[in-house]
Amino acid sequence: MPQRFTIQVTQHEIDKAKPKESGLCMAAMAIARTIPDAHHVDVDLRTVRFTLDDERHVYLTPYAVSGYVIGYDAGDEIHPFTFQLREDARVPTRSKKLTPAGTAKNQAKNKDMRARQKLAKTEAKLFETAQVLPPSAPEVKILKQEVKQAKVEALTAEQEREATKAAYVAQRTYEPPAPHEKGTPPPLPKVIKTSKRTYGARVLRVNGGTDNGIG
Repeated sequence: MPQRFTIQVTQHEIDKAKPKESGLCMAAMAIARTIPDAHHVDVDLRTVRFTLDDERHVYLTPYAVSGYVIGYDAGDEIHPFTFQLREDARVPTRSKKLTPAGTAKNQAKNKDMRARQKLAKTEAKLFETAQVLPPSAPEVKILKQEVKQAKVEALTAEQEREATKAAYVAQRTYEPPAPHEKGTPPPLPKVIKTSKRTYGARVLRVNGGTDNGIG
């Protein structure tokens, strides 16, 4: 069944986002909040990616979202906005075979990302609840404890991820691809995704002016 997700980016997520971090940008945190079972959410200028029901979902980033992301990373003031992820913008994906080292690193990375996004969700819930209830309310106190616990879990997951990366630093992450057969189309060039957003010189020049196209 075709899926369509309507994502509302709140002021809290804009305030908590980190510039040039694909997994902790305002759109990624809004997706994680809107789709509770989604994890390993990443957003960059080209694609929106998250895992749901053991399947990797990849969508073309809506044009307006790209504008907001560029503006935010450049330090522009951003206000709450809404966007949609539609089935007609979904990109087919294929999985690659991981080595044991790759599996360990991937599991540690996913755990770290889930912990950070859980912390972001819990902080957002505390923020919303604190707007309507006094600090002494039991609900607020419980959420404060949950935030505290989520911070501990996020720190532990980050340390485990770094330790795993160090342990497998010299080992191959993916199995080597099968040799290319003569007479068949060559494989597409490999594209490496990272958690950092980077920009080409042209984007930086355009974004350096007062008008970044996200009015």
